[in-house]
Amino acid sequence: MELVDGRKNQLPEPQILIGAVSNIAKEERPIAAMGNLATYMSAGRGSQMIQVLNTVFMYRTGTKDVKHYAECYVFNLDTPENLYDNTFRFLSLIQKRGIKICAITTRDENFLRVMVRLIPKLDKLGTQAAVGESKKTKYPMYLTHVKFGDTLLGSKNESKSKKRKPRRR
Repeated sequence: MELVDGRKNQLPEPQILIGAVSNIAKEERPIAAMGNLATYMSAGRGSQMIQVLNTVFMYRTGTKDVKHYAECYVFNLDTPENLYDNTFRFLSLIQKRGIKICAITTRDENFLRVMVRLIPKLDKLGTQAAVGESKKTKYPMYLTHVKFGDTLLGSKNESKSKKRKPRRR
């Protein structure tokens, strides 16, 4: 399925999920791959979905001792330009929900490119992030690890994270 600019035409969640899986699935049955992932994500407590334009982030949080940890899978049908903003907005939302560490997995090559561009911005805001490719699977899998800093992403506090020169009086 073609990528659709979410600012002009926002798609419903089911269409994004099925379209994204059919775009990245190299198997004969993309719906089976989708079913396996949905089963995995819904098996644990705390599974949630956040849709930002035409990108769906499905994540689940840990329990008890690791409740500030989230595992996430990305389904994208949005343009690469919007995916950058969508990813930043998602990270901002889960940080505000108390998540301190997030592991993101996807098979979408666009996400890899977006994270490479986004990491310097996150770094300036005190958030550590790394992205890589796993070659252990039959098809490329892109893994991202994000550890949030003290500065809330997407807030007015972003400007406070930069050192300012003191004013002279």
